[in-house]
Amino acid sequence: MSTTLAVVTSMRTYDELVARRSLRRERWTRASVPRAGSSPMITGS
Repeated sequence: MSTTLAVVTSMRTYDELVARRSLRRERWTRASVPRAGSSPMITGS
């Protein structure tokens, strides 16, 4: 049971890290969109 809880907690922290990284990426994308237009290279994950 405790191992499952640990896995869930680590997954949550991992999700938080990913969310923070994607937020940073979104900001960078938004900053570069006006210059590059709607390029699939930038908008594509």
